[in-house]
Amino acid sequence: MQYGFPDNAKEFPLMIVVNVSYLCNAKCIHCVHTLHPSSRDVVGKDYFVSDDIFKKLADECGPQGGYIRVTGTGEPLLHPNILNLIKYAKEKGCKVSMITNGSLLDAHKADFLLDCGIDGIEFSVDAATKDTYEKIRRGLNFDQLLSNISYLNKQRNAYNYETNIIASFVEEDANLHERGIAEAFWVPNYVDTLQFRVWLRYGKLSNAEESRNLMQEREPCPYPFERINMDSVGNFHLCAFDIDHHTDYGNIMDRPVAEIWRCKELEQLRNLLLERKFDEIPMCSICTDWGCRSWQHNFWKLEKKALQQRKNIGS
Repeated sequence: MQYGFPDNAKEFPLMIVVNVSYLCNAKCIHCVHTLHPSSRDVVGKDYFVSDDIFKKLADECGPQGGYIRVTGTGEPLLHPNILNLIKYAKEKGCKVSMITNGSLLDAHKADFLLDCGIDGIEFSVDAATKDTYEKIRRGLNFDQLLSNISYLNKQRNAYNYETNIIASFVEEDANLHERGIAEAFWVPNYVDTLQFRVWLRYGKLSNAEESRNLMQEREPCPYPFERINMDSVGNFHLCAFDIDHHTDYGNIMDRPVAEIWRCKELEQLRNLLLERKFDEIPMCSICTDWGCRSWQHNFWKLEKKALQQRKNIGS
C-alpha cells in the first residue's frame, strides 16, 4: 500500500469538513454530544458559522475544485442561512455535500438544494423501522423522514439532477437486528446507496477501547493527507476525533487554506504518521477510532458507488 498525498491534494485539501452548526434538534442515543453536551461549547456562543467565514472558505475552495462537506456537531439545516451559503459555494465552483438528519428538509429546502446543484445529501437514518428509528434518534419522526427523502428523490429523478442521495446506518446494539433488512428497505426506493458506519466513540463513550478495526494492523491515517476540519469560528483542527479542539492550525480569516494545509505542524504530523510513530502525535496517541480510518473504504468510494447505483437503476 502506498501512503501519502493523492496527486490532487498536495497543495490543497480534497475536502474541508465544516461544522456549520453546534446545535441539534435530536438527542440520538449514540451521539457523543448527547452524552457529553459540554462538547458543543468549544466555540462559545458561535453556534453557527458566519456568512463571512463560510464565503471566505468557498472563495478559496472554488478555484481549486475543493469539496466542502457541510456537517455539524449538530444539525446543519438549523443554520438560518445555510441554503444561501451552499448556493454561494456552488456558484464559486466548489463541490458541496451535506450530512443531515433530514427532519427539516421540507419541499422548499429540497428544491432549493437541487436547483443550486448540491453534489450530495447524506441522511443519518440508523434504522429500517419506525420503532427502532425513534428509539435511537430521539426527538425525530420516522414518517416525516420518509416523506422528506421521498420528495427529494422524486424531484431529483423527475428533473435529472445529479445529486447523490445516500443513507448511513451507524451500527450499535439497538439496531443490529435490522442490519440485514436495512439495505433492501432504503435502496433504491429512497436513496442511491446505504453505507454501514462503525459507531465512533471519540475516547469518551462506553467500551471506547473495543476493537472495531477495518485493518489487520494500524496504518497511517488517511485524513491528514486528504481533508481537514474547520469549526464555526473558522479555526482548523486535525480531524473529527478532536471534538475538544486540542489542535489548532490557524484561522481562515488570518491564513489561507493552502498555507494551513502545508503548515509546518501538519507536515511534521504527516511524517510521523508515515513512520508509524503514532505515540509521538498527541491526538493520534489517544485515538480510539483509528481502526475505522481506511484508505480503501472512504467517502470517495461511497460517492462513486452512489453514482453507479443511480446509473444502473436508470439504464
